[in-house]
Amino acid sequence: MLDMFYYESEWGFIITMVHLGFSMMACGDKSYNKLAIVTAEIALGFDLLIEPVFWKLIAPNVFPDMGW
Repeated sequence: MLDMFYYESEWGFIITMVHLGFSMMACGDKSYNKLAIVTAEIALGFDLLIEPVFWKLIAPNVFPDMGW
């Protein structure tokens, strides 16, 4: 389970970076708008899934002294 989460968070980071690249390219050339919007939606979907999974499953093991 933890391995799957690691790869999921890595993919979330990669997709977010791709989105930022397309967004910067769309500033100069409007033909990149569609790619910027699509990658933004994919990145948001990953990020919305990664955050609760981290705090529910991973954080209690990573931060055991916080009194979960």
